[in-house]
Amino acid sequence: MTRHLSLVLIVFGVIILGISGIASLSISDSTAEEEQLELVISTVFKNKIATLTIQNPEDSVDDVYAIKFKVDGKIVKFSKLKDWKIQRVDKSSVMYTTTSSPLEPDKKIKISLNIDSKKSEIQWEAFSEGQENLGTGIIKIKTEQTTQKENSQKTSTTTSVFPDPNTDPRYYLKRYYSEPKYKEWFDKNYPNVSIEEKVRYPAVIIQDNAYVNNLFGFSIVPPSGWEKTENPKTVDEKFSGIVGFISNLDSKPCDYRAKFIIHYTKDKQLSNSVTSSYLLNIYEDVIYFPEASQTKLIDKKITKIPNGYKLNYVFNDVSYFPEIIGDDGTKCAEEFTTLQNEYVIFLYNNGDSYDIIFSAEPQFYDKSITELQKSISSFKIGKKFEKLSTILNYNK
Repeated sequence: MTRHLSLVLIVFGVIILGISGIASLSISDSTAEEEQLELVISTVFKNKIATLTIQNPEDSVDDVYAIKFKVDGKIVKFSKLKDWKIQRVDKSSVMYTTTSSPLEPDKKIKISLNIDSKKSEIQWEAFSEGQENLGTGIIKIKTEQTTQKENSQKTSTTTSVFPDPNTDPRYYLKRYYSEPKYKEWFDKNYPNVSIEEKVRYPAVIIQDNAYVNNLFGFSIVPPSGWEKTENPKTVDEKFSGIVGFISNLDSKPCDYRAKFIIHYTKDKQLSNSVTSSYLLNIYEDVIYFPEASQTKLIDKKITKIPNGYKLNYVFNDVSYFPEIIGDDGTKCAEEFTTLQNEYVIFLYNNGDSYDIIFSAEPQFYDKSITELQKSISSFKIGKKFEKLSTILNYNK
């Protein structure tokens, strides 16, 4: 019987208590998502030539000084545009730029692209005079079959608004979760919103093998073979997590098995003026307290995520374990043990805080931390969840 009966060291019980107290420093208000420019683009497609009429919306506050077009294939040729320079970025991309005739609100320009591509879509990206990104989108080209007797001008029209309200959200979701380049494009251009939120899908997509907790609204994919325990408690029985997962790595009876536990707290909404450095420093204080005089902080960082922040702290400490007798009769003497820890906080603008607390003895840390990081990358929150397989099976 390995030392996992206590499941979390007392230090972590104090951590949760400390978070609850510190969180009251948060200020009301929620962070608003920055608006993106959405050009209106109509398309005439015939004989591999896409003729694009591009309009800057009347209510836009930006002048467009550059537009980049990219296809999944090759742009063979491209038309000229008065007072605009054209640069071929690579075989699949071209950039139109101007210094004297920007695309102002409610104005239009027209260009043509000769495209050799298997996918009937064009990605665009608009830039300001200072080359700042104003917005991105996808032009879906809907080709129509014609006979020789039919009018050769028969075309289809679409807009580049992303997402297209006429497109099933599952189309975008399937691409996001099955095409790495598409996922990279979305995450780069819409870092403050999830794909499900952007396309207005009512469920959060999760891996088929994910653990789901509907009461607290989160899911996570645990490491394969790790033992799950509900409502794990700290040594002094004062604090409990929602769920914990214990490593299946080989260990001796009295070893402290690597594990992580997920806790939840509800705080005030974050202020839209709160800074990353403030959050990183204020939450760092909770790993220092009298019982953890030998705590040593190794690393800390904060990352912006959709609707909030992710904070990471890596630290070592020396923790006390009382004498216990396992179910197999093994007697484990009281001792002080060095543990390596990672403390991850998913802190959301509405005040929801999900805390993942991981600890392991040094000899188990390297293998276990790799498994933990995979699980953390799968962590998601939501009111409704849907398995990824249902999205990947979508066909249209």
